[in-house]
Amino acid sequence: MPLQPVELASLRPFPLPKSLKNLPAQFLADFSRSYELVQGFVEELPKYRETQAQIVDVANQQIKLVNEIVQILEEYEAKSAHISRQLKTMEELYREFLNLETYQYQSLSSNFNQNFLRTKFGRLAEASDKESVSLVRNKKSLAESDLTSFLSEFKQKRKEYHLRKEKLNRWEEDRVSGFI
Repeated sequence: MPLQPVELASLRPFPLPKSLKNLPAQFLADFSRSYELVQGFVEELPKYRETQAQIVDVANQQIKLVNEIVQILEEYEAKSAHISRQLKTMEELYREFLNLETYQYQSLSSNFNQNFLRTKFGRLAEASDKESVSLVRNKKSLAESDLTSFLSEFKQKRKEYHLRKEKLNRWEEDRVSGFI
């Protein structure tokens, strides 16, 4: 049962035992003038003890609730500190990522710009041409069985050269819609 705030209108006197009413008027007057006697008498009343027990229960519940709140606040502070550390780690990782991204871009831009790639592709076309020419120079006397394999290999090399050369020409004339 929750304890309500005390209002003057809600206060009711504790019921006094019948034995107190039987005392002479002089004794009652002396009794009511002595604060310690009245206090001791009231503290012994069952209704007072019941109310006091309720107040102690409510106070214990409040203390328990405050302790739980303190524990939650301590957990919150620990979690908040953990989140702050993780956030700092994330910020460091993000800065490192940006640095690596910049470094990667710089590395790739020097190796993969259009002019460099075009030159590199031109060298590949020249290398294909040289391979097919050197293939003809190295084959002076061939047997008939070797001639078939030589011709297929030569055709393959020339085909590769012409495809690369055509792609390079299209690229240089901007007839290509992107990277080859």
